[in-house]
Amino acid sequence: MPKLMVYPSIDEIGHNTKMFASFSGAIRNDELDTSLTYTSSPLNATGVHVIVYHRKNAGKEVAFMPMLNKQYEDICSNHLHPGENVPYSCPAGHMEDIPPDPKKKIKQANPYKRASSSSRKSSMRVEPDTSDKTESLRSEGAGIGNQESDSAPDHDVADLEDLEVSSTSSESMAMSDRNTRPAVGPSTSTSSSGTATASRPRKHVPLKKDKRRDRMRTFPHKWLKQFQWLRYNKADNAMYCQCCRARQVSGVWCTGTRNFRLKTIKAHLSSSEHQTSVSAQASDQRQIHESAKRAAAAKKRVFTLALKSAYWIATEELANAKYKSLIQLLQHLGLDDAKVLNKGGNANYTSPTIFNQLLDSLSESVKERIITEIGESPFVGIGVDESTDRAREKHVGIVIRYINDGEVVTTFLSCEKVADGCAQTIFATVKEAMCKFKIPMAKVIGLGSDGASVMASHINGLNGFFHEDNPFIVFVHCVCHRLQLAVSQASKEVHEMNAFVKIIGAVYNYVQSETKLRAFKDIAEVLDQETLKFKRLYEIRWLSLGNAVAALVRNYEALMVLASSDANDGDPTAIGILQQLSSYKYAALLHLACDILTETNHLSKVLQHRDVSFGVVGNQIRGCIETLQDMKDQDGLHLQDFHSKLDEGTGSFKGVDVKFTTRERGNRESDEKVNFQTVRCKLLDELVKNLRERFPNVSLFDAMEVFQPSAYPDSDHPALLIGWGNQNMSTLLSHFGSAMSNKAGQEFSSPIDSESCLGEFLPFKRLVAQNLGESKSSDCSGTGTFHFFTPAELFCRLFSGQNRDNRILFPEIFRLFSACLCILVGNAEAERVFSCQNRIKTAMRSCLSVECLDKLIRLSFAGIPIENFPFEAALDRFMGPNRRL
Repeated sequence: MPKLMVYPSIDEIGHNTKMFASFSGAIRNDELDTSLTYTSSPLNATGVHVIVYHRKNAGKEVAFMPMLNKQYEDICSNHLHPGENVPYSCPAGHMEDIPPDPKKKIKQANPYKRASSSSRKSSMRVEPDTSDKTESLRSEGAGIGNQESDSAPDHDVADLEDLEVSSTSSESMAMSDRNTRPAVGPSTSTSSSGTATASRPRKHVPLKKDKRRDRMRTFPHKWLKQFQWLRYNKADNAMYCQCCRARQVSGVWCTGTRNFRLKTIKAHLSSSEHQTSVSAQASDQRQIHESAKRAAAAKKRVFTLALKSAYWIATEELANAKYKSLIQLLQHLGLDDAKVLNKGGNANYTSPTIFNQLLDSLSESVKERIITEIGESPFVGIGVDESTDRAREKHVGIVIRYINDGEVVTTFLSCEKVADGCAQTIFATVKEAMCKFKIPMAKVIGLGSDGASVMASHINGLNGFFHEDNPFIVFVHCVCHRLQLAVSQASKEVHEMNAFVKIIGAVYNYVQSETKLRAFKDIAEVLDQETLKFKRLYEIRWLSLGNAVAALVRNYEALMVLASSDANDGDPTAIGILQQLSSYKYAALLHLACDILTETNHLSKVLQHRDVSFGVVGNQIRGCIETLQDMKDQDGLHLQDFHSKLDEGTGSFKGVDVKFTTRERGNRESDEKVNFQTVRCKLLDELVKNLRERFPNVSLFDAMEVFQPSAYPDSDHPALLIGWGNQNMSTLLSHFGSAMSNKAGQEFSSPIDSESCLGEFLPFKRLVAQNLGESKSSDCSGTGTFHFFTPAELFCRLFSGQNRDNRILFPEIFRLFSACLCILVGNAEAERVFSCQNRIKTAMRSCLSVECLDKLIRLSFAGIPIENFPFEAALDRFMGPNRRL
């Protein structure tokens, strides 16, 4: 086993460095993260091995031997294998230059041949042994100069700590077969067969020290991370100070230096020139940063102005083309931010394309808020209606009701184009819109629409298709439609009322001509009377009949004067109007109809409220029916005014001669008072009958009075709460708390846990009994009356704000209460969608696409005040990564 030895210097080894045998390999220093090639050679006389390491440095092969280190004592008695990792801390050592020849392998010298003068160099030439097989080994060259030291000795060569080894790989030294072990002895070598071959010892010639050593150093790139101001020019192999060069300071740190020493860098770091340059650069950077912040703020301010302008255009339902003129107006008024919008030639922010992008950003910000709020609601209700726009395109309007932070919210969801009015087409369109807003079918608990068969049919209508996917959905025929149908049907059942409606239409047509209208206004001015505009009757409008009757009552005196004047001139229309409205029967019927329609119109307006709930419908319908029944025996406000101003002796009413008798067919006289009482009772009976038929006592809606504070028993008897409302709760849970199946037999689990809900019911009733209502002031004196909470107000009081913990105490009651509130009892919101559509898509804007129309309706329908609109979210969406001024 050969003995390994590391000599402290080349001088101690002397000429024995030329006596290398063929034993080479690669070694890696893990501690210093360096990869070196080595060559091991036995000395001629001593039998010990000398290790010489090789690496590439600046295009030259350098061989060096480390100085003696204590860590080598542990490996001196061990055999060194090629490629073995040797952990050690390499101290400063000595180098011997070897002429580089990267394309050729290192040749071994013949030990029997006399060394020439070129053998004094570090490259070794050994007589190759025929039994040894050598192979070329490539390894990545890496430096040893990663350790920083300011106190290293100044040798003729560069200190190891100041060296940075190039990352390029160098040609490794040729090494012998790893299975071959060199024989111990000064004059023998081992062949491949294991037999020793004799070799003559040569006389050792001492090396002559080369005075021309290359002092070039390699720049340590890790300094670039340590010193942020330091830069390195690879082409010049020089480092310089970025701060000093920026200020054009004279000196080597501006032009570049090759003195790659850490102490040089630290000396410059503490110099006054460098400190001044750094301070100046920091000041420049602060100015640049502040300037960038001001530019970004100005950019946001300008784009916010554009968004607010577009939002104002959308909410005012003006044409999109008005956006450019609005910006021009702002510029004319001297608003600097508006002047920037069309400052650039390629970035003109007043074009129609930009307006569409602004509109999209505004609409999406509202849409994202709605999606977030819908996701937090336990249930939702859907309202659907269809209509045709100005361009004869069939659209479906969809509204939604949900719970947001304890409050009931009803808003616009989407406006979609449909190919036809079939139920299957409408259902597919509604489901697609629900997917866009991330609404699962299981969350839908209510469906509202008009009474058309395409909507209401439970077989092939929209109602039937929804129940196939969710049998718990409660379908509600819009109460506003039902009220209008009840009044219209009752009017058609009474002959005199049907004729009266025709008289109202004839009056409108009679007065609408320009000459008649001017004459009517002149008469009203002479009589010093305030007039109302005559209204046209529309079959599809809920309040049109009541408004037309109210206008006729207000304008009665001036109208009869005009008709009397024209009747004297022989105008047949005026003669007919004068004869009809001057009779007691129709004059009294006019005022009776005004009282009836005033009550029904008030009920219709209440039911058209955006967030009307089940608790309002029952009470208001019952109150309206009771009022109509009382009108059979008691005069209403307008009819009472008619009788008080009618002089039965002369038959004069407001200057008009009222006839109490008329002649019928067969020349028979008829008492107008008797006829009126007959018509009065018949009309009121028919109206009450239609209301009760169209608003039956639905057990499910009646059971919802458990959430109606006004229905609770007197708080003075709390024991009554134990049994109160149990039957109603059972009715609700029979629908929402039991599993149900569709027509196909598919079973659906209940959305409410009935057992848990029944357990929470009694504590909930006690909580409601403590929050039935509050006192509200009715005048300036501060005195007021007690006001019962509506179901929506009660829900907000019990489950929002500081009382949100009640959602944890009553989880199933909270879900059941939410489900009842989300049911749309009226579909007025869907009708408002189409009213908004018709205001936006006028005859002059008939080319609006349904996508643009949907965005405009969403912004207009939401009605968010401009000071509360989330322009920050819209601004983030509009600016994007590539938006520039």
